Amino acid sequence: MKSISAVILLALTVDGANRAIVNSLADFQIAMGNSHLPKQLLLPDFQAEGITAQGVTLAGMSSWLRTGDASISVNDMGGLISEIDLGMSALFLSVGHFQCDNLTAEGVGFAVQKNSFHFKYAAYLAQGCNSTLEDLSLTALDRVTASSKDPKLDGRDFSLLFQERILPALNERLASGEALHIYRKFLDPCLAIH
Repeated sequence: MKSISAVILLALTVDGANRAIVNSLADFQIAMGNSHLPKQLLLPDFQAEGITAQGVTLAGMSSWLRTGDASISVNDMGGLISEIDLGMSALFLSVGHFQCDNLTAEGVGFAVQKNSFHFKYAAYLAQGCNSTLEDLSLTALDRVTASSKDPKLDGRDFSLLFQERILPALNERLASGEALHIYRKFLDPCLAIH
């Protein structure tokens, strides 16, 4: 990571460029990362504005892909700014107990066809490595369809609920410090160097 970043930093400096698009490199790194990820992940229970979801499992963890350009630039302090939009091609949420307003259901699945989050950080490599999280936020949770044994729910479109109520609630949680915790534990580029 450090050698790749140093080469890109040198190239940007010599070229005088403000921003380099590094989609091929990002695609390669995402593919390598996908091969090491579990297929599913148990998530904490979720509550927000009349919504409760318990026993939530996220499937599709090994299907990450770019949903926008990946770029690297140099800031005024000589740090590498990396920015990418990511999503999953096969995001599926399995919910043991789901309640939303007056609707209660057991064993509901949600296929989230359009999903993306924005990830941006600055890495400073001059002496060792340190980094700062600039942004980690969800930008899309859309085209959401339910699957259930209950015919009232099966095939029902939940896009509006996810986009207008769940996405803002999750971003609120990320802004309250969870994003920094996730970044430090899993995404900090300096983890590979230290």
